Amino acid sequence: MLDCLKTKGNEVGKSKCSILALLQLLATLSVPLAIGLYTIVHKTNESDLARQNRRKDLDIAGGNRAKDESIANEVRKENILVEYQNSLAKILLDHGMTLNGSVSARFVVRVKTLTAVKQLDTVRKAFLIQSLYEANLITTAVSTESIISLEGADLNKLHLGSTEDDTERPSHACLSLAGAILTNASFRLDNLNGANFTNPKLRFADFTDSRTDYGQYCYHQIDHLSVSFHSAILNEANFMTALYDNAIFTYANMFQANLQKFTCRYCNIVGANLSEADLTGVTFSGPANIGWAKFINSKLINASFTNGVNFQQSDFTRANANGISIRQCMFYSATFFNSTFNHATIINSDFKYARMDGIDISQGMITNSVFNNAHLVDVNFSHTTCRQCTFLNAILTGANLQGAIFNMCNFTGTQINDKQLEQASSLAGSTLPNGTLVPN
Repeated sequence: MLDCLKTKGNEVGKSKCSILALLQLLATLSVPLAIGLYTIVHKTNESDLARQNRRKDLDIAGGNRAKDESIANEVRKENILVEYQNSLAKILLDHGMTLNGSVSARFVVRVKTLTAVKQLDTVRKAFLIQSLYEANLITTAVSTESIISLEGADLNKLHLGSTEDDTERPSHACLSLAGAILTNASFRLDNLNGANFTNPKLRFADFTDSRTDYGQYCYHQIDHLSVSFHSAILNEANFMTALYDNAIFTYANMFQANLQKFTCRYCNIVGANLSEADLTGVTFSGPANIGWAKFINSKLINASFTNGVNFQQSDFTRANANGISIRQCMFYSATFFNSTFNHATIINSDFKYARMDGIDISQGMITNSVFNNAHLVDVNFSHTTCRQCTFLNAILTGANLQGAIFNMCNFTGTQINDKQLEQASSLAGSTLPNGTLVPN
């Protein structure tokens, strides 16, 4: 500052003095400014840390609250189950194990059961149902009808079947779940002999590798009945590798069901809807009745129909039946529009009045089968071998016989022209539409 005073008269000195004064002023101001900035940054960091801590506290509190709620929910469900068991035990002690025909007792137990299962988780629900089953309250083991009806019961995701770790098959013979709601239920590997699944909702239910036989274990007097799915809703249900004897699927809806390698012997599947179902490798053997059923757009690849299965008026429109084997079956008035039967084997079977327009049955083997009065317009018989078959009054307009063999067949009254017949590799021993017998 003294230097500044000494050069007061000099212009250059004045300029230097001004700059020095300005620097000193800035230096004086920078200290509190730096302190202020430090204070702001420090407080901001402290605020962020506080927010993070609060967030952690809230997360911990939320986790504890969720854990407390989960524990409370488990306790509540356990109390519901215990209360139900105690109530049921008292009723059974008062009225006996069969409730002695008491309508009021049966009604009370039914209401309590429906209320309980609606509030229980899948594990407790399965325990409750298993307890009722073992007490013969939901079976036909001691009476023609189950003592307690579970119609309308919420049994979604009920698991009575086996798991992959189980070494033994569970058994629920004579079980009655008629009218119950069983979406996503599991009966894997289960023995279901005599079980009653009449009119339930079984969408996505799992019956993989389940079994029945035709033994008579239940109270009902229906000869040889094994399991009933009458009018059941079985959309997208899984019956892969299941084996049933004398089962009933009448009027069941099995749209898009999985029946790969399913075996059903002596079964009644009248009026069932199997459209878009996967029946690859399925076996239906008879005597059995599968008439008026729908197989529209279904897969029947390498399927086997044998020994007197009746498919009267069933609909196989656009079905894929490549490699199918058909022996001694009846398809009276059945529909096969635009279906594929490549490499099919058909023996001793009846297709009278069948509507088979547009079917592809090329490269097949057909023996001793009847197609009288059938509609076979635009059918592809190319490279098929057909022996001892009759086509009386059938309509083969536009049919492709390229490279086919029709030996000892009868075409009397058939609508087919000479040009088509000339496509065949052999007509030896066959009777032509005009009555001419082709030499062997």
